[in-house]
Amino acid sequence: MATTEESPAANGRYDYSPPRWLELLLLAAILLLAGALRMAEPGLTEFKADEARLLALAYNMADGELALRGISSSVGFPNFPASVWLYALPIAIWPHPYAATLFTGLLSTIAVGLAYWFVRRYWGVTAALATTLMYAVSPWAIIFSRKIWAQNLLPLFVMGWIIAAALSLVERRPRFMWLHLICLALAVQVHLAALALIPVTILFLIIFRRNVRWRDVLIGGLLALLTVIPFAVYIARTMTSEALAGVATAGSSSGGPITADSLRYSIMISLGTQIHSLAGPDVFSRYVGMVPD
Repeated sequence: MATTEESPAANGRYDYSPPRWLELLLLAAILLLAGALRMAEPGLTEFKADEARLLALAYNMADGELALRGISSSVGFPNFPASVWLYALPIAIWPHPYAATLFTGLLSTIAVGLAYWFVRRYWGVTAALATTLMYAVSPWAIIFSRKIWAQNLLPLFVMGWIIAAALSLVERRPRFMWLHLICLALAVQVHLAALALIPVTILFLIIFRRNVRWRDVLIGGLLALLTVIPFAVYIARTMTSEALAGVATAGSSSGGPITADSLRYSIMISLGTQIHSLAGPDVFSRYVGMVPD
């Protein structure tokens, strides 16, 4: 028989749910599917310059050389070393490119599971199963979880960021603010695209200001700053004011007009549009001819 259960933030509404055993069976099937799509056939994963550079630093870290910086960015400024530290973990166990590739897929699969937990807690089982299934089979989500790339590590930390925010600000469990700010700091250090999360955190603190315990915000902020110490040491040792000025000048000279391209590309990624182009300029036409509309 079907059962009903109430989520913490359901505001008195009930979610019509399948039996618990069926829910767990469906969840296990979705996670197995997500894991297979993200970790099967690691030899098919592309491996080019950025992947090689990041893996080389991870090898050095696994051999005992403390990484204080990541690979260089497109403007020449070095990235934070967070991704190097993370990829050094599987390399220390198995010094092979497959180890880092599978590690990326594993973390992304865990992020799928965290997405289920989050949606189920606040919107119920039906929404959680639908969301998790779509996330598990999203073509772009799969592609961006199958290679050694710093930004492919983001989903795990972004899920930790939003879950900790909900537990701290919605459910009034203030010490989860520590985890929220640490995940935010690590996400930014993994890839600077996560800078977009900072204004969202500020907005959360404004909207839920009555639930904020500022002492925990301060403690979480200090803990987040501790994660920046390795990179700060590198900057203090090696970067000169002239070099920083040169990077700033290069960045300021590359501006362009404001367009709607970011929105268009976001929609394209969400829908999987043009994904066949990854097959290459000649092969994609044969690929398109093999699949249904």
